[in-house]
Amino acid sequence: MEPKQIMENSIRVLLHDVDRISTLICRVQAELRSLEHLPRAESRVSTMKEQLGEVHTRLEGIRDFVIACQHRVNKKGVEAEGIDIWL
Repeated sequence: MEPKQIMENSIRVLLHDVDRISTLICRVQAELRSLEHLPRAESRVSTMKEQLGEVHTRLEGIRDFVIACQHRVNKKGVEAEGIDIWL
């Protein structure tokens, strides 16, 4: 197998993993919304929601970066382009 094909396969697997993690985060966030009305759970649930939001934002940045890398791998002539990702 050629190095370019190996890289494309690795990118595909990584994007699949990032999408799966994002889906799990969304499910947990939905469950947390149902728990926030319980007595004495509000502050802890709020903190957990903030943390999950940060994880989700970072995953989106990783996904954008991997897609940008994938586009660079697929281009025959690599041109200079900026990748602006906030992590």
